[in-house]
Amino acid sequence: MTQYETADLAQQQYGLLQTQQAAIADSIALIMLSIFAYMVAAHFMGHNMSKARTRVLSALYVAWVAYQALDLYVSIEVSKAIARTFLSLSPDAAPKRLYDYYLDGNIVNIQFSMIFLGLLASLYFMYSIRKTLPASSGAAPGD
Repeated sequence: MTQYETADLAQQQYGLLQTQQAAIADSIALIMLSIFAYMVAAHFMGHNMSKARTRVLSALYVAWVAYQALDLYVSIEVSKAIARTFLSLSPDAAPKRLYDYYLDGNIVNIQFSMIFLGLLASLYFMYSIRKTLPASSGAAPGD
């Protein structure tokens, strides 16, 4: 390959990497939005929901967050492949520290640990809301 072709291919890889960065940001935003929405729903409706509705809502919530986490994982793996290709094509074109994020597994483990902890915390929040039903209103129907 000529130097021009290599530079053109490296530029294409850089554009793909930026697209993947946007996909990763979207996945993280959707996960955080889902956790927040579930906690708001738990706060405002947790007392009035039956056990069956709570379980269905929680199951759908866990499935949705798992799907979004899988989408995030795929986006990160694609970004790793693109970053490796970009760095092999033009190792001097960009600072390596910018792409260490994609090649370092510890960052990914921290992200997924935070998602898992947020999921558990929100489920516990719903449980604690359901556990402390107000005595004056009685239990929700179906309990």
